[in-house]
Amino acid sequence: VYFDSFDADDGLFEFRGDGGYGQITRTIFQHGVGGNQTFAYYNGAGWNSFGDFNTGQWYHCAVVREGSGTNNVSVYRDGTRLGQCTDTGTFIEGNFIIGAGTNGAFEMDGNMDEIRVSDSARYSGSSCTVPTAAFENDANTLFLLHGDGTNGSQDFRDDNA
Repeated sequence: VYFDSFDADDGLFEFRGDGGYGQITRTIFQHGVGGNQTFAYYNGAGWNSFGDFNTGQWYHCAVVREGSGTNNVSVYRDGTRLGQCTDTGTFIEGNFIIGAGTNGAFEMDGNMDEIRVSDSARYSGSSCTVPTAAFENDANTLFLLHGDGTNGSQDFRDDNA
């Protein structure tokens, strides 16, 4: 992820039930807190903030949810686990929003590349190796988006074929 500028909040990803705002399930945001721009995860009950972002710099970001116990969500930035939180809620079928929040609010000003959603944990432990090549589709890939198009394009294709 690469931020050109910040607003108070910029949506990276949001998973929301079909019922709209009242059925928020999970959100990953850049969240303005006390003058800092933090990597924040909403677990359905409250916000968890990890690390800071700056503009004009690429970051590799990953959120891994594995199991249902305490601290089952790990948040990584540039290969380092920034922290963990607990999320035992159920993901419900609905909307998956990229680069914004509800109804297009909280639009991100920047770029994303290599977005993948998997049904298995891709990273574990206190650190991980930051990928240096495009993600490849495999049996655990549910959604795969390469950011190889024209800058500013809004035409995307899921490569999970």
